[in-house]
Amino acid sequence: MEFEAARRLSRLIFYIAAILCAVVAWKLQQHYIGTPQWPADGIISSSETDLSSWEAKGIEAASQMNSLLTTLGTAMLGAMGFLLINIHSAHHRPRHLWSALASAVCVGASIYFGYVGYMHVLGATASHRFNPYDQLIKWPSQAQFYMLLLAVFFFADFTFHELTRKEKEA
Repeated sequence: MEFEAARRLSRLIFYIAAILCAVVAWKLQQHYIGTPQWPADGIISSSETDLSSWEAKGIEAASQMNSLLTTLGTAMLGAMGFLLINIHSAHHRPRHLWSALASAVCVGASIYFGYVGYMHVLGATASHRFNPYDQLIKWPSQAQFYMLLLAVFFFADFTFHELTRKEKEA
């Protein structure tokens, strides 16, 4: 009976944490949408609406980097899920599971920062003022990269300990 109560409590905690994560993401998104980030110029003549080839290449490079990092993060989540499912859960040490959880959280944050960066690139494109060194574009891109790097570190820690433990058992 105690096991069932503990299982229900852990599920309740999981759902509360999931709801809290969704609320935090929603509030952050409201903050980004609610603050004016790009100046409105009014009517733009047709000669001003064309982006220069350098701006177009910068937008393309920013979009490709965002896409690459998001793909890598998603692939890492898939690999972690594969390892967690295929290794007997009774043998996991809590310390290593914390590494897996930290990696998943960092990947989630990386994907979120990629989304924020994408929205800023869209805003820059709409205002016809793309500058890759603008903090509104640079900061989310760097946050996306460093969160993914941190996720890789935690994933490597989890993988190393799980695979070496599995080799010792064999």
